[in-house]
Amino acid sequence: MVAKGGPLHRSTDRLQERVGRRPFAEIVSALRDGAPVRVPVLRGAVDLHEFFVHFEDVRRAADMPPRASPELDDALWRLVPTFGRFLTRQAKGLEVTVVTPFGRRRRLRTGDHWVEARGRAQELFLWLYNRPGDVEVAGDDEGLARLASVRLGM
Repeated sequence: MVAKGGPLHRSTDRLQERVGRRPFAEIVSALRDGAPVRVPVLRGAVDLHEFFVHFEDVRRAADMPPRASPELDDALWRLVPTFGRFLTRQAKGLEVTVVTPFGRRRRLRTGDHWVEARGRAQELFLWLYNRPGDVEVAGDDEGLARLASVRLGM
């Protein structure tokens, strides 16, 4: 395996190589056990956001439509306060607000200029991870320009 560059990529390549040498049943068992998070309160949140984002990457690449699941929308919306500020960390000085069609709204950042993203919680979550999502973004001219110059997500 060829490293893509940077210490994080090299570390990820080494980890993938190690995991690839494990027996398949052991890998499945580790996935069933959930993310190796040391803070039990965050464990379910880490599992949900990781599995959702990567599963949707695969679904959307296969041209599968978004899932109609109010339960999933509710669960992901509960994670927005926990992950939203981190995922918008490069948008310092920009007010970023997310809004669902059902009127839920959460300000993730404050600033002199503003942007507002509207969509279902699943779509907003993907947008926050810098993935394509069915999200409408509005804002003032400077806010939209700043948003275009930063990268959301990890």
